[in-house]
Amino acid sequence: MTLVLPLVTCLLCFGALTYAETTQRVQCDSTVGSWTVEVHPSWSPNGAKRYLDLVQDGFFDDSPLFRAIPGFLVQFGISMKPSMNEKWDSNIQDDPFPMQVDMKKGIMAFAGYGKHSRSTQVWIGYDDAAGLGDSPWETPFGEVIEGMSNVDNIYGGYGDKPDQEKLHSLGRKYVEENFPKLDFIKKCFLVASAVEKKQ
Repeated sequence: MTLVLPLVTCLLCFGALTYAETTQRVQCDSTVGSWTVEVHPSWSPNGAKRYLDLVQDGFFDDSPLFRAIPGFLVQFGISMKPSMNEKWDSNIQDDPFPMQVDMKKGIMAFAGYGKHSRSTQVWIGYDDAAGLGDSPWETPFGEVIEGMSNVDNIYGGYGDKPDQEKLHSLGRKYVEENFPKLDFIKKCFLVASAVEKKQ
């Protein structure tokens, strides 16, 4: 037994290293269908880690796609479970902007409001550039590589109307009573690293 434990420890350490450095793929199933995200830690180390940690913890499961503006973006990242919002309330540090990444349709980044303000809210860009990526917290961490047509079909009739504070405090009841047409993410989960996919 004394020989096995160090080996397990080393394997866990190696897993943590590759998780942080390897391009990962995440599938999100929703009420409009599924899409696949390719996450690039090299683009935004802090942002990619936070997104993958949220996925692994089930944070996005059963959460509303509460802000959808055609030609601009769709935003999500408020859990219907108050305990989840409280658990992940802390912000992460900004990442340097990767100059080699184009702000194209399907690009993903965290929403924010100032320096080091990224927390749980994420957006997917609907069109190339569209005025996104100008702020230091809008460092892209990934891109939708499959199923963007489903993302395009997310209901956008409410625009900016859903109140984020009420989403936090009232949860699903607020959505059902005021915005019954909102689409939801059913579940997001890690499917494989890009390296594993190619094998």
